[in-house]
Amino acid sequence: MNFWYKLFIDGSKKFPFGSIEIELPNGVIEKIKGHSKGPHAFLKINDNFVFKEIIQGGSVKFAELFMSQRLSSNKLTDLMHYFAMNNDQAESTFKISIFKYILNKISHLKNKNTNLDAIDYALKVGANTIEIHTGEFSKLIDLNNLAINTKLEELIYTAKDKNLMVNAGHDLNLINLPHLVKIGGVNEVSIGHAIVVDALNYGFEDTIKRYIGVIKG
Repeated sequence: MNFWYKLFIDGSKKFPFGSIEIELPNGVIEKIKGHSKGPHAFLKINDNFVFKEIIQGGSVKFAELFMSQRLSSNKLTDLMHYFAMNNDQAESTFKISIFKYILNKISHLKNKNTNLDAIDYALKVGANTIEIHTGEFSKLIDLNNLAINTKLEELIYTAKDKNLMVNAGHDLNLINLPHLVKIGGVNEVSIGHAIVVDALNYGFEDTIKRYIGVIKG
């Protein structure tokens, strides 16, 4: 098997929750088990090219591959739950896309105005929208460190003052989303994994109502 297959399987072995059986195109089944309790999932890989696409394209590409039937599962709910629970590990293991990798390099330049410099870079390349990675924001809200709200507000309104639309996403959920709504200025949020997990607890319809309620304030 190729480099991307090995990277995918080795990375999946680092997932802490649950277990998964991955059926390869040649019929071989890889069995992977985490050290913590979680769902038992099944994923069938229908061609060997998907490994590279998943690693580089992340959750959006994963969904596209599923819709095109290049991936499949007879335990879809368990599969969604499995990847939702292991999402943080997947992000840190795969460093998911080349584009995200480049942006990360830009956003970790060693000066205190890094995020504001990223706004100027967006303008330089002709972008009309930026998306804020809210991973740090979400973790600090969990720790009740609300100082991040001031930093995020400065970033959002600096971008808007320069006529950039602002989207946000990563690790947003029913607990931290109200803080982002209070700051305001965000055009669109991206929430996926948290909705899946909440839907397993509350049901899909009730979960959507809860998120709409938060957004409406």
